[in-house]
Amino acid sequence: MRGTLIGELTENDSTVFRFRPDESFRPAVVPESLSDNQPKSMGYYTDVPGFFHGNHFRIGGEIVTVQSIEKLPSGEWRVQIESRNRNAATERAHPNGTEVAGLFVPYGSCYVPDNASSLLNEVAVEYANFLNRNQISHIEYDGHEIDCYELPEYRYGWHKFSALIYNHLDHPITTGGSAGIPAQSSLEYRFHSTRRMITETIGDHNDGKASIVLETLGRPATNLLEVNFMLSQMAARSACNFSILKPEPMFGLTSSTLEQHGQTDQTLKLLPQWKRCSALLSDSQRRTLLDSFSYDGNRYPNPMHHRASDTVYVLRENSDVFTLTPTTVLTRKKGDTLWTLAQEHGPVSPRQYVQKNQSVTLFNQQTTQTPTVYVRILPQTAPDDSKNYRVQPTIEQLKFADIHNTDVPTEYSQVGNAICLKTTNSTDKRHINITHHARWTLPGMDLSSHRAVGMTLTGDGSGSVLVFQCRDMDFVFPIDFVGKKYVEIPLPQAAWFTSDWGYRMETKKPDFQNVSQFSLGFGTVPPNTRSEGI
Repeated sequence: MRGTLIGELTENDSTVFRFRPDESFRPAVVPESLSDNQPKSMGYYTDVPGFFHGNHFRIGGEIVTVQSIEKLPSGEWRVQIESRNRNAATERAHPNGTEVAGLFVPYGSCYVPDNASSLLNEVAVEYANFLNRNQISHIEYDGHEIDCYELPEYRYGWHKFSALIYNHLDHPITTGGSAGIPAQSSLEYRFHSTRRMITETIGDHNDGKASIVLETLGRPATNLLEVNFMLSQMAARSACNFSILKPEPMFGLTSSTLEQHGQTDQTLKLLPQWKRCSALLSDSQRRTLLDSFSYDGNRYPNPMHHRASDTVYVLRENSDVFTLTPTTVLTRKKGDTLWTLAQEHGPVSPRQYVQKNQSVTLFNQQTTQTPTVYVRILPQTAPDDSKNYRVQPTIEQLKFADIHNTDVPTEYSQVGNAICLKTTNSTDKRHINITHHARWTLPGMDLSSHRAVGMTLTGDGSGSVLVFQCRDMDFVFPIDFVGKKYVEIPLPQAAWFTSDWGYRMETKKPDFQNVSQFSLGFGTVPPNTRSEGI
């Protein structure tokens, strides 16, 4: 979207500017929202994917961010400025008639060339020359969606950019994208001899490769069960790319990670074993593997988009004889998750959390096998420790701006020193509310050594799920009991391992430093249910 500045914008102006969009090509639409995650119309384009933000403008050579846009009866746009000079431009005084352009900002973090501009070709030629000089044989177009603001359903921007690169290469290459799909411009993949390689996803950071990750605040280190889970998918689809990677951008593994991970040697040994085993599988055996996986995206309030299974087939080799043993986690009667893959995170394994002196009944689905128990000891908590942080709000501290953005709002009230939440779901579907809850702010605190959350709840047995959130962490409390009960969640990742909630990409890297923002509300409410929690 382009236009011209109406009036002068001096170096010290920091409130508003006006400009008239050029509508000789097509009418320019004011964005419905500048930065939400819903598809929208922006400028000359419609159905722009939600991860494109529209709050950046270029005025002359200066880039500014804006808060709001108002279309005036005259056709001019009145734009409220948020901040100026994001790009350290030397010219910050702009006369009447200066060119103004609205910018698409994928994920609010980067700029890309206009698909109709000469800059796109310049960037492609420079990149192709880099590949030629270094004789690089593979291009990974992960993130190619950042070029797809027009005709996103056809991935037009990616196809054009990749074709421009391909036209300037002097050697054959292999290519991949976010889902293991090669670029359409790579003609090598159209030969009959290579078609078999792309009959199924051949493995990238989303699918099929064995992840090797060290323990972080966001997850424990990957293990051999997870390796078997990933590689069995490759064998099930008769794929050939059995390999390893770091599942997060930029996906490269360092020698340091390989040296520090305690199961690197065993993981590397499994790669050729699974490849040899895959070549020996019969069609019925391969079908058994394939049938163990499903895309059960609706199982969780937070949909998962990758293959999931309650069973991992563990490969063992003895004297050139391969054995595949179905392996499951001991489960409760309900509420367990499946083995699955989280986007740009790696495998998420089902597991059980049990507090000290707590008993739990688990069921062995593989009745002919003797269970093996792996115990991971978490830091001890002390609910009455004077060093604990109290983060419970009063009703006066709560802010309710977001709770009306949901079809089933929650009513909050003060009951003694507790907060009471009431809601009614009158529909025939489970109500899901991920983030539109009452919020409050406290002075920033370091929760690095205070990762557990404890809460005394009075439940009504409704089956609703109460969710407490602090920054990018979810703590979920199923209200499957009646009466008063103290419930403690040892760490935020516990939410990933319950079908009441599941993994959410925004929570993959918890930040315990300087936490000050909190929220509380019903994350899910069963159909035709009234729920109350105190």
